[in-house]
Amino acid sequence: VLDGHLANHQMRGTFSDFEQVDIHDVAERTYRADYCVPAQLTIPLLTRWMLVFEERDADCLWLCKAAPQRWFAPGQRWSVKDAPTRWGRVSFEVQAADDRVVVQVTPPEREVEAIYLRVRLPSGEPIRSATVNGQPAELDVARSVIVLRRQAAPCEVVIEH
Repeated sequence: VLDGHLANHQMRGTFSDFEQVDIHDVAERTYRADYCVPAQLTIPLLTRWMLVFEERDADCLWLCKAAPQRWFAPGQRWSVKDAPTRWGRVSFEVQAADDRVVVQVTPPEREVEAIYLRVRLPSGEPIRSATVNGQPAELDVARSVIVLRRQAAPCEVVIEH
């Protein structure tokens, strides 16, 4: 959805979305109304949900829920800094190597029942093991998710594959 909307709906270079576009019986598109403010918010909102997602009716926070697999390829390094959530700001940094992915997580100020960290490996192979600050982590291999329960302090998550 994100790539399709960005490539086909928004204007190249400006990322403006027009409210109405007439493409019938004309040689080129004709814009009939000014830009559409709600459509302007689509890409930032989808990007946020891809990286930091709050379930509406649950005390849980998702990190990297829909991050592309290629972002976890060896040599990749990326981060999210001070993303606002209803529990406070959250930050994390991902660094991928040949046999592991290391994620530094700074949880929000207020405690969350569960933080779900999803790591989708580019090879498609399952996560072999995971630790949080050197201790075995709660792991859902089928969903490629590491669960951090009531994590109050910054932590290091190491995912082996």
